[in-house]
Amino acid sequence: MYSIAGSSTVRVKEGFEDELHVHELSTGDFICIPAWTEHQVCNDSDQQDAVWLVVQHGSHPVGAELADWGGAVTTTHD
Repeated sequence: MYSIAGSSTVRVKEGFEDELHVHELSTGDFICIPAWTEHQVCNDSDQQDAVWLVVQHGSHPVGAELADWGGAVTTTHD
């Protein structure tokens, strides 16, 4: 994910027992989030839009929305 404009917060949890890691992104920053890694991307500003470029690979990228960290799947995108 590449931050084109604005600032944002990315929260990442790599496993069930791992701690939640918080990363601040600003314009020009890049973060790589491995497949099937729980994450949340937020624009915490009510003053400025955040614009991201997200690149997924594979012939058919898959995603899922969860009820909570480590929670049940509420929606799948396949």
